[in-house]
Amino acid sequence: MALAETTRAGVEAELREAIRTGQLVDLRTGDPVADDPAHGAGWDAQRTVAAVLLAELLTSAEGPRRPRALRLAGARVVGQLDLEATALVCPLLLHGCWFAEPVNLAEARAPAIRLPGCHLPGLSADQLTTSGNLELDEGFTATGEVGLLGAHIGGQLILSGAGLSNPGGPALAADQLTVGQDLFCRNGFSARGEVRLLGAHIGGQLSLRGASLSNPDGLALNADQLTVDQGVHCSEGFKADGEVRLPGAHIRGQLAFHGATLHNPDGFALVADKLTVDHDVFFQEGFSATGEVRLVGAHIGGQLNFRGATLTNLDGRALNAQELRAGPLILSDLTKPPERVDLTHAKVGTLGDAPASWPTQSILDGFVYDALYENRLVSARERLGWLARNPQGYTPQPYEQLAAVYRRAGRDHDARTVAIAKQWRRRRMLTPLGKLWNLMLYATVGYGYRMWLTIAWLLVLVGLGWWAFDRAYPAHLVAAKPPGQRPPFHAALYALDLLLPFADSATRAPGSGPGRPGGCSWGGTWPVGCSRPPWWLR
Repeated sequence: MALAETTRAGVEAELREAIRTGQLVDLRTGDPVADDPAHGAGWDAQRTVAAVLLAELLTSAEGPRRPRALRLAGARVVGQLDLEATALVCPLLLHGCWFAEPVNLAEARAPAIRLPGCHLPGLSADQLTTSGNLELDEGFTATGEVGLLGAHIGGQLILSGAGLSNPGGPALAADQLTVGQDLFCRNGFSARGEVRLLGAHIGGQLSLRGASLSNPDGLALNADQLTVDQGVHCSEGFKADGEVRLPGAHIRGQLAFHGATLHNPDGFALVADKLTVDHDVFFQEGFSATGEVRLVGAHIGGQLNFRGATLTNLDGRALNAQELRAGPLILSDLTKPPERVDLTHAKVGTLGDAPASWPTQSILDGFVYDALYENRLVSARERLGWLARNPQGYTPQPYEQLAAVYRRAGRDHDARTVAIAKQWRRRRMLTPLGKLWNLMLYATVGYGYRMWLTIAWLLVLVGLGWWAFDRAYPAHLVAAKPPGQRPPFHAALYALDLLLPFADSATRAPGSGPGRPGGCSWGGTWPVGCSRPPWWLR
């Protein structure tokens, strides 16, 4: 017992001296296994430090010199480190330490706090204020909730490589958190339990590259109304088992999910209703989502890119982007066509897709796009199959939209093809009489888009009339005029005259007419009293 007290006294004296100069007091043995904080409960008295001593040193400015920094490594901290509502007189660095009880930093004020590699039952730091960094990284482990509600971190908040575990509750509770610079949760960061960033404001970027969030059947990431002044990176192996929420968030840079895996098969993989991203959004390079991806009412300033993504939701929509506003929308090279995509009343600049990536069901009512981008030219007839995949049946707007895009691109023939297909599909909604009239319009003039058919029908009718009148001419009748004064009978012209009654005026010579010199009148089918024969008899 005396030896333990002597040892502790020696460590205490060393700490009191080192805090003045900022030197590190290192109690580690140099053996990585023995120095693992996960085994800290078994460390001996030579590595034991009382939490009250640390609190005293951090809050007392007595002495000839102001404390520069408290730096301690490899210590077993017994008792609760309770710094609630205190002002730390110097930065705190505890590296690879083990804590018997949760650390309390609620409403504390500090220049900077660094706890890399530490192992503790939990951390309460609500309303904490730091002018510098808060670093909980390099293997930092918490087996209870880490609370940062309303905390103000002047520098960076770093949780890279940390492991937070609080199944059934928040692993990280950081609602209304403010970070002046970046928030890093990367390089193997993991959380078992909900990660909450409701209403948080990140002055730099939010990086979750390679992070793993697990809260099955619950919320893996809950970041409603999040504001990030730069980009958000949930990429490079990022995994979330549970719902990821970003509704109402505002990201002033890019939002990147390339290479990420979102898994919530019985619900939403991603909810980002009314999300605002000033630049691009990437769901590509192996991105996979099991569960619905919701972007209802989202506003994307740049492109929204799903190239190469896998979207799976067997029970409903794989992508729900109703009322989306975005620049280019890229839905090509999907490794597996999604079951259902809903783009109701969405509006994008350019639509880039490919037939191999078209979903089984496409809901396109009110979907507006300015142009099509196709790696290979897709025929209008082929793209009609895309419009026909609406599970709700026929609606005219998708056809009108596609035809308008074709017209702007100078593809008039394709535009007519789509317009005709629109009327043909409309036929299914008509009464029997309406269907008959619709069919007649299709066969005769192609609903007004194939006027050349009128010439074809005219030629057919003229031919039939020619054949009929040629055989029905009464050759046995005796003409009243001698042969030199009567024109010969033309069956074809007779049929044409019957089909085109306005041809009367065409048979009169300029300046002539009934009662004029050289004029003629029209007697039934033949010109009478003409000084010159009509054009078709010359």
